[in-house]
Amino acid sequence: MSFLRRHKPLRRYTPLRRKTPLRKVSARQKTILELDMLAKAVVIERDGKRCLRCGATDNLHSSHIFPKGKYPKLRFNIDNLKILCFDCHIGWWHQHPEEAGDWIQTAIPKERYDRLLKWVIYVDHSILDLKLIEEELQQLLKYYKQYGKTEGN
Repeated sequence: MSFLRRHKPLRRYTPLRRKTPLRKVSARQKTILELDMLAKAVVIERDGKRCLRCGATDNLHSSHIFPKGKYPKLRFNIDNLKILCFDCHIGWWHQHPEEAGDWIQTAIPKERYDRLLKWVIYVDHSILDLKLIEEELQQLLKYYKQYGKTEGN
């Protein structure tokens, strides 16, 4: 019996164990990812759960009209988001930006595009208030789920 006490229990070898640890994500980064998903849900409801270009209902992506890297303040702006299917988003929007830029001006209402242009011109260097953005997105999601797509959006 003393033999059993001296030895450590056998450990199972797991071949799927990661060699490098996962990168730790800060609480702010987690919040931003959650807000991205919430903004996508709002835009899907607003656009009627269809690709804005071809009308497909499967594999929908939220896509920014003005890039979120160049315009970080527009990342969660619902006017700057549109819904495209995977093929239209990756295979067309990113492959033909000039044609896509011309198309988007006719695909969305002029008032919405004009609001976006004002935001692009306006330079704001303040830090994003993520709690406020989350509240606004939650309210918009409730609204679009209740009333559906409205004219002018």
